[in-house]
Amino acid sequence: MAEVVFTEKIEDLYGNDKFLDICIGDILHPDEKPADYLVLSSFPNDYTPTPKSLIGRLSTLGINVADLASEKERDWRKRWGCWVAGEVNLRKKPLRIVCFEHGSDTHPKNIVGNVYRTIREFLMEDQDRRARCVRVPLLSTGDQGFDRLEMMSEILRQAYLHLVLVAPIERIQVFLGQGSDDLHRLLLQAGVVIQAYRTERHVTQSGHQFDYFISYRQVDASRKEVLVEFLQSREPAANIYVDVDQLQPGSYWKMSLVNAMAASRKVVCLGTDSYFESSECIDEFHMAMNFSLAKRGFLIPLLCSRDMTFSKLPVSMARVQWVDVGDPPKFEKAL
Repeated sequence: MAEVVFTEKIEDLYGNDKFLDICIGDILHPDEKPADYLVLSSFPNDYTPTPKSLIGRLSTLGINVADLASEKERDWRKRWGCWVAGEVNLRKKPLRIVCFEHGSDTHPKNIVGNVYRTIREFLMEDQDRRARCVRVPLLSTGDQGFDRLEMMSEILRQAYLHLVLVAPIERIQVFLGQGSDDLHRLLLQAGVVIQAYRTERHVTQSGHQFDYFISYRQVDASRKEVLVEFLQSREPAANIYVDVDQLQPGSYWKMSLVNAMAASRKVVCLGTDSYFESSECIDEFHMAMNFSLAKRGFLIPLLCSRDMTFSKLPVSMARVQWVDVGDPPKFEKAL
């Protein structure tokens, strides 16, 4: 059986209610209400059903993950270390499986947020797609043996953040497993993580603290400086948000960026080759896209690349009309 031991109601940037559940028990229990997406983890290109793995459990229910991997619906392993399977039936209910694969070059806690990015991008490709419920176990902690407390903390942080960012997901359920000796410790840490984000979440929807929020990648700092100088020459009194200048020591920096963007009049995105390769920059861009639906003229996407091929971009970004300012950029073309 599975049990929801705690539910955090989270208000997204539009004021919609989202939900983050902390669950214990069997993530595949037959009495559980069906989920739209089930996340699992694997070694790279290895979908062997083992007794400790979710892949093994699914195989006993007639779902062969290796077969799904041979016909992936979306393969974003190079970008995010994840792929999305075609729709399957679990106990006569439709389900999509998202597989998180990571190599040995980085700790999975550093990239587990890519699970939510993968689901978000898949949903944003088609406006009719929604995810009422996404179920996530403690990824990479079974056969791969990574620390359960570390992985749970980051899975929760990223879940909270993506629910705030208006990802088209209504509920995320994080399963801590069943009968584990560390359950009490996990639950205590879950409370610490959620309370920290509650404290940081102080978005004010009325008024503007900043005139411009600059979304850029750190390696493009020289282009950012040129942009800031240009904006200040046009509007000497403009208050411009640049993360390295504004972030407070000890803050949950990602939530600080959410708050700053919410308090900005416009967002200028510096779309360089390196920008499009950064998951964090894509997060900021998607956040600005969502804000722009309610704030006319909010998003100013500037393309600073000589040979960018839009076919390489996520569909959600390629759909946007970018303003080509060249490289080196000539901002007077767009601003």
